[in-house]
Amino acid sequence: MAWDKICRPKQNGGIGLRKTAAVNRAYQSKLLWKILTNQDGMWVRIMRKKYLRHHDFRNTQIKQGDSMVWKNIMKCRELVRQGLICTVGDDTDISFWQDNWIENRNLLDLLEIEDHDSIDLELKVSDFIADNTWNGHKLNFYIRNHDIVQKIIGIPIPTSDIKDSFCWGLSSSGAFTTNSARGLLTGNSKRNLHGPLKGYGN
Repeated sequence: MAWDKICRPKQNGGIGLRKTAAVNRAYQSKLLWKILTNQDGMWVRIMRKKYLRHHDFRNTQIKQGDSMVWKNIMKCRELVRQGLICTVGDDTDISFWQDNWIENRNLLDLLEIEDHDSIDLELKVSDFIADNTWNGHKLNFYIRNHDIVQKIIGIPIPTSDIKDSFCWGLSSSGAFTTNSARGLLTGNSKRNLHGPLKGYGN
């Protein structure tokens, strides 16, 4: 019997054994999630101060002198990005292209953009907001899709002090779980539609 079949869930014809690589990556992703949600802990503070002081985790470059732990955590960025659901706050730090903030999806997927070198991945959602209003002219310049632009303009922008918020879109509670991360890796997960759970930096 093929190893892939053995590792399938029992309801899918397998016997439920876990792939070691997927389990390992899921737990590494949990470490990244703790760093992103700024959970209390000395090692989280150390990692954030050493590696993310002036950088966004999505585009931080891995350097040769970085620790092996950090290098392995950074390999989980794409996995975590897929499960992350964001809601726009009043001073948003959400990635314009990469984060899931439009109907729980991201613009790279919605616009089917494969050539990432043709766009500026450093752009933030805040770059398209002025005086608590969407900049329609700028949105139309970057997004040549009227329907998507209208969906963005329809997203309310908080006028009070409400930070960006996010949750893990693959669990019913909105909290990160290693089982759901492993399911994403093995193709056995489903995104839920729950709203964001925690604010950035909280």
